[in-house]
Amino acid sequence: MFPTAVVAEIEQLWCTSYEQRCRKNNPTFIYYIAKVSDIKKQNDSLIKEIRELVRQIREQRDAASYKTSNDKLIDFIKKLSAKIQEAENVSKADLIKQWSQVLSNIECIRN
Repeated sequence: MFPTAVVAEIEQLWCTSYEQRCRKNNPTFIYYIAKVSDIKKQNDSLIKEIRELVRQIREQRDAASYKTSNDKLIDFIKKLSAKIQEAENVSKADLIKQWSQVLSNIECIRN
């Protein structure tokens, strides 16, 4: 349990309502005594944590971007395949028409 939690519990359970409201017993600000080295360690720890979080966020963003670009590439390949298939169908139809004309020309020549 943290010291502030202990203080709050004591105030709630053992102090009268006047004592709970009194600024002498409950100051607006609570000052903590800490060494400069402790503050620097905490600051360094927070900086490391922030850098790690930023790295993770960038990785997630890049992964989402990569997935989006892959999806776009797959869509493009599907559209291109459809166009190629359509072109093949058109060229097959043209070949069939040309072959039909050749056969009809041969029939005309025979007759």
